[in-house]
Amino acid sequence: IHDTAGHSITTVIMQTEAAKLTIEKDAAAAKRSIVAANLQAKHALEELRESVHLLSGAKENSTLKEALLSIVHESSDGTGVIIRSDIDEAVVSPAKYRFLCNSLKEGISNGLRHGGATAFYFELKAENGEIRFLLSDNGSGVNINEMKEGFGLTGMSKRAESLGGELWFISEPDEGFEIHLTLPADGARE
Repeated sequence: IHDTAGHSITTVIMQTEAAKLTIEKDAAAAKRSIVAANLQAKHALEELRESVHLLSGAKENSTLKEALLSIVHESSDGTGVIIRSDIDEAVVSPAKYRFLCNSLKEGISNGLRHGGATAFYFELKAENGEIRFLLSDNGSGVNINEMKEGFGLTGMSKRAESLGGELWFISEPDEGFEIHLTLPADGARE
């Protein structure tokens, strides 16, 4: 729920900020940003409701690839943020499905909020018995040795370990931020 709400609210903020910046110069572009923000807010409410259903044991309706592409599109539509992606289809357990979607949301939200990123590259590869996740941004970056993990990144690290995976970050000041994650592809560990 933290990842879903944080991501959605960050996206709405970016869309409304884009509208504020363009309203005097390009009313049509501002209107598109406002419409996108409205749709995102409605979708956020839907996602929060879905999270409650997932917590009760309900199954996801879309494939992992479809869900990840939806997150990519929601994050870029009407925001001016560019997200390139290369996503393999992968069949995973419900716990891994939720974790991968929430990790993408958290990574994009953090890149926007903390790094001031304007562009991202997201890759999900399923091969050799593992799933590899990479999210890279062009934000301000940090000295990785001085980085303090907040609630989202700490939760992400613990969840990766509980699913038999590994999570690490690569960053330098003024060089963007990367989130790397690997998980076993078998879905055996919940």
